[in-house]
Amino acid sequence: MDRSGVYDGRLADLRPPYPFRTHQQQALDALDKVIAEERQRAWVVLPPGAGKTLVGLETARRRGHKTVVFGPNTAIQSQWVRGWDAFLPGQDHPARAGTTRDLDTVFTALTYQSLATFGADDEVDEEGHEHSLLVQLHPNGRALVEALKAEDHVTLVLDECHHLLEVWGQLLAELLEELPNAFVLGLTATPPATLTRDQKQLVDTLFGDTVFDVSIPAVVREGDLAPFAEMAWLTTPTPHEADYLSSQAERFRELTSQLTDPAFGSTSFFHWIDRRFVGATHDDLSWHRLTKDEPALTDAALRLHHHGLMDLPNGARLREEHRHDPTADDWVLLIDDWLRTCLQKTGEDETVVQAVRRALPSVGYQWTRRGIRRGRSPVDRVLARSEAKTDAVVEIVNAEHLNLGERMRMLVLCDHEYASATLPADLTGVLDQQAGSARLVLDRLVKDADSRQRHPMLVTGSTVGGAPATLQDFLDFIRAEDPGLAATLTVEDPDATITTVQGSWTSRRWVR
Repeated sequence: MDRSGVYDGRLADLRPPYPFRTHQQQALDALDKVIAEERQRAWVVLPPGAGKTLVGLETARRRGHKTVVFGPNTAIQSQWVRGWDAFLPGQDHPARAGTTRDLDTVFTALTYQSLATFGADDEVDEEGHEHSLLVQLHPNGRALVEALKAEDHVTLVLDECHHLLEVWGQLLAELLEELPNAFVLGLTATPPATLTRDQKQLVDTLFGDTVFDVSIPAVVREGDLAPFAEMAWLTTPTPHEADYLSSQAERFRELTSQLTDPAFGSTSFFHWIDRRFVGATHDDLSWHRLTKDEPALTDAALRLHHHGLMDLPNGARLREEHRHDPTADDWVLLIDDWLRTCLQKTGEDETVVQAVRRALPSVGYQWTRRGIRRGRSPVDRVLARSEAKTDAVVEIVNAEHLNLGERMRMLVLCDHEYASATLPADLTGVLDQQAGSARLVLDRLVKDADSRQRHPMLVTGSTVGGAPATLQDFLDFIRAEDPGLAATLTVEDPDATITTVQGSWTSRRWVR
């Protein structure tokens, strides 16, 4: 490596193992233009199976600088390692990929967790104060940051970068401020149009504009992806869950009823509404200015007018999107503005704040010192982890088997293997402790007489599980392929309904 950080000679004999497809070449051409213009950020969108990894590998090769790839899990990390090593002319080449934080190789593949692990809610405290995440890193994470800073022209590839927007996004934004000379390539299969406003703002900060994207139909037309169909199996909450959700909705309805009370707050909600939107808009220009500055708020106000709760402001015109009753999100926007701009935080107004604080979680929000913010609520948890979804998995497995018979191969993706966090007190008896987990899905599949015949197995980064008979069949298969490995493996509890395989292997081996 010379003083500029360029690996002269060591990458000259590397070659892609196969030709690029049309859309891959187009993506690389777009990235060549970005690099030629000495821009430091690039965002590329390619559908699953369209070769994001190959585009990232070739970009790293062409730049010729030390490259560090971050991915969301060890399976993707291994994919990058195998892909890079396939570029090499021989197994003993000095540019073989590495997987350690010391960055002592030309190409290193890591997981986002190797930098730090944060939950989405950890970026702000319960009062809404933002943390500086770099200063909270574990010493290993700080050492990785220092190693990155030591590389003057490092190439950073952020794979499946839509995953990082909620969990690691702010941390990486702070990291990139420390790496002004880094070239950052974001790779994702998630189209920009599907991002939320906050995600879009973070994408703009991290990557700038999308330099290349291609749709799934376009890749199918090229013959690089098989035609497929996305189907939805709609569920409704169980009766017990529905009763809980109804009680939570009633809590928010009670709050909106309280807002009609002229004595609720030092300045009542509807007195403020008239002053804020009707009295303050004397002409078309003032309403136009307000809609330009706060479009979501004025849309909520016009839906309030449609509901018969507010006069039409001067200059305002109802459009089709205003011709329905205000949603919970509309009420929250209006209440937030009322609390922040009108009420005092003492005396009778403190009673109002507490009433709002109690009601907000029922619609997915929370009150902080900076106002109302979206937050995870018990209602969100019930909807996300409804037992009806677990029951639907069993129905889908059995329905697909009726259609496909022994040709059926099915993968069920779950958010997590095992729910370790204790359920909130008010959800006790509403949700199973393991609701939404892969463990519960496996349990239901094994207990159902029909789906049990499909031999369901649980495969995660830490576990290979299933019914004892299924796992014994699996060990017999391994014994035929690799007797030495099979000799180290056992079925943990052969008499249990569900058990696991124990032995000296890791997910990098059993997933493959």
